[in-house]
Amino acid sequence: MSEDDLIRRRIIMQIILYAQYALDDFEAEYGMCIFKYFENLRRDIDKLIIDGLIYFNNNIMLATPLGRYYIYHIAKAFDKYTVGRKHYIRTHAAVKMLNPKSV
Repeated sequence: MSEDDLIRRRIIMQIILYAQYALDDFEAEYGMCIFKYFENLRRDIDKLIIDGLIYFNNNIMLATPLGRYYIYHIAKAFDKYTVGRKHYIRTHAAVKMLNPKSV
């Protein structure tokens, strides 16, 4: 596994296990802004917020009750191997059906 894979795995596991991730932890641990490291992360986070899957409290990304059902979908925002693939988009469409406000 590359260093990038290990970084991503650590974040993904935090999200899956605890349904949250403190964005400040990334900068403290790796010495760089998380939004500079992860391409298009702001866009993906905005979509997750609109879909009602996450919210922020003091720069901590937290899953909503609905988001806990889709925790793997939230974690995929940090996975370079699945973002933009058909099953990722299909899951996004399913969320929109459950939450029509996200359209």
